[in-house]
Amino acid sequence: MSTQKNFLAILLAAGVVCFATTIPVSAEPVPVSYWNFDGSAIGTGTAFDQIDGNDGTFGGTVTRTPGLVGVGAAQFSHSNGINVGSGTGGNFSVTDGLTIEMLIMPGANLGDNRFEEVFRKEDGGNRILFSFQEHSTILSLGLNIGGYGELDMRIDNGTNNGAHKVYLDDPGGLGPDDVVLRDGNMHHIVDTYDKASGLKAIYVDGFLAHSQNLAPGTAVVSGGGTNAYIGATNPGGEPFDGTIDEVAFYNAALSGSEVAAHFANVQAGQNYFTAIPEPSSAALICLGMISLMLSRRRRRQR
Repeated sequence: MSTQKNFLAILLAAGVVCFATTIPVSAEPVPVSYWNFDGSAIGTGTAFDQIDGNDGTFGGTVTRTPGLVGVGAAQFSHSNGINVGSGTGGNFSVTDGLTIEMLIMPGANLGDNRFEEVFRKEDGGNRILFSFQEHSTILSLGLNIGGYGELDMRIDNGTNNGAHKVYLDDPGGLGPDDVVLRDGNMHHIVDTYDKASGLKAIYVDGFLAHSQNLAPGTAVVSGGGTNAYIGATNPGGEPFDGTIDEVAFYNAALSGSEVAAHFANVQAGQNYFTAIPEPSSAALICLGMISLMLSRRRRRQR
């Protein structure tokens, strides 16, 4: 009996090692809210929050369209936005960090208006803002971090401090890392702020496009009773033109490597969040060893 117990103990330990190798524990932040618009590719039914209860209501002529990833997305035409409420239990109020990420496909009329929001919660000086500004020559992240301020990523003029230039339309002579937003393809845009490091950043298609280093440890001041909107600032205010999909709101900052991994996922036709990985080589070796041990055990018992 003790021999059998010892064998089972060895087998269990080997299994633990294999599964620890195969499925690593991830510390990646979990969204507060996530709207994938996959309820349908048509119509204006509720935009269900896949994480919490911040469900969205389509306004004006905003409607569903086939998804940039998945079944559906939201189509905007300079008319209105999607009201996602003020945050259940105040969960759109952040202090230690923030990430807003989404997929966009800009429309032909993006830039006709001076300001076009992709996400905004207008609480005065405590607002949270992610928007195209000055006729889409700027992509801006606005937060109150020791006072309200905006990180402005310039579009077209190449004055950012990131890895590549971002253009609205193709100017010709593009560099290998440059991005053209209005090229008929989807693009991944992300803004982040991390209290611990003080890094405020905007990413485009997996690259750091522009950033600012603030004093580490400075908290965000945010929150209030105003409703947040995707694609506008209020019913009809500063509306976006184009398609928006896969909107995720976090109360922590994604790292640059996490942003890059999310972009790689959507390029593969998946959502941001990785599925269970295929077994690693080490795990396959472990499983092979367990199989061999079981085979030898059965032969000895014959």
